[in-house]
Amino acid sequence: MPKTTDKWNAEAPPHYDKSDRLARTMNYLLGDRFPGLQTNTEHYFSLYMWLSQHLHESAEALAPRITQHGKPMFRVADLANILNIVRSQETSRVGQYLKSSAGGGAPPKPKAGPAAAGPAAADPKAGPTADPKAGTAPVNPLDADPSRSKFFDKLIRKMFNPVTSHIPPSWDGVLWYFFILYNLEQMEFIGPMIATALDTVTLSLPVAAEIASHLTEKVISLAPVPYASFVGEALGYAVSLIFISVAVILNGSRKHFGSGFKVSLEAVPIFGDMLMDAAQSVETGAERYMRSREKILLSTEKISPHAEKIIRYYSPSTEITTEGAPSLEIPPIKRDVVDYVAKATGMNAAMNIAADPSAALSGAVNNAKKAAENKVTGAVNNAKKATENKVSGAVNNAKNAAKVGGAVNNAKKTTGTKVSRRLRKHRGNQTRRNVR
Repeated sequence: MPKTTDKWNAEAPPHYDKSDRLARTMNYLLGDRFPGLQTNTEHYFSLYMWLSQHLHESAEALAPRITQHGKPMFRVADLANILNIVRSQETSRVGQYLKSSAGGGAPPKPKAGPAAAGPAAADPKAGPTADPKAGTAPVNPLDADPSRSKFFDKLIRKMFNPVTSHIPPSWDGVLWYFFILYNLEQMEFIGPMIATALDTVTLSLPVAAEIASHLTEKVISLAPVPYASFVGEALGYAVSLIFISVAVILNGSRKHFGSGFKVSLEAVPIFGDMLMDAAQSVETGAERYMRSREKILLSTEKISPHAEKIIRYYSPSTEITTEGAPSLEIPPIKRDVVDYVAKATGMNAAMNIAADPSAALSGAVNNAKKAAENKVTGAVNNAKKATENKVSGAVNNAKNAAKVGGAVNNAKKTTGTKVSRRLRKHRGNQTRRNVR
């Protein structure tokens, strides 16, 4: 029997060779939407492989060695049934494949936990990240999407946060199907195409509801029966409710909570259009208010961080806060304002000089020394550069003069050669004339 671990612990299960491939495959198919499901699947695979390597032992001997939180996971009778299932699958294709996946019974490697992996191993897409502002809840990934982070989207999430924050991770699988359209939109290749098609459908449905309502009302009202107009209005409203309901369901499944809420206002009889217009105006005004609020908070934070915390907590907003209310005390604000004024006007430096003149004088002398040294160093560097430039200029001039002298000598030699040739020719001609 190959060497293997003697115990199986759910907190740190043995890690087999092909479990990495299984984890990568699940991550490729599902991404980070089912962290609990992926972890459980890896644990099941690890436990199956561990049991397949201990089939020669009895359930009584194995039960105390399979633990979770320090306690046995299975009763002896249940574990005996599990061992029988594993034995029955030993000769099946799945069993043979899993045996080969274990590397022929290679000893497992202990799987490192998050603490051992270190912060560098953390998945950047593992979930919400911490907000740098103290006292606020982790940043919701939906806030990164402008179409899902408008006023009503954030307001609805804040209203239901007391409920949604207590949903256990075991419900992730159910919620994935509840928000299946949103999850399909996050897929790498076909996600944008699905999102474009759904945008077209969800934006067209309210218009279709209005058109269907008016057409149904007009057609029915033409019938020569009593109360035809009233029946037409009722049927038109019922038809429009179908389109509106589909639009609300689609928007909810896409996590467009604000859009779904505004579309649902169309279903209110008589006042639907008015409420829809009012919601649009409220959203526009609220978003402007939130931008102005952030500007005020940024300005206040420079003067008094404590006052900024008070305003941030008590002013209306769509932020989800987790910290308690800050203390409504005036002294901390006074200290912040005094420190800000002292720093802005230079009183801090003056008070430091008054408190310790010798230290201030020593600092001034050191600064003066550094300034003088910098000036001397700069002058020396400038003189060096000027000298180097002059020397290089003189050398270049000498080289140019040498080139000119060489050219003159060459010209002289060429001219002398030509003159001597002409003299020799002239003398030759004179001699020939004398001979004749």
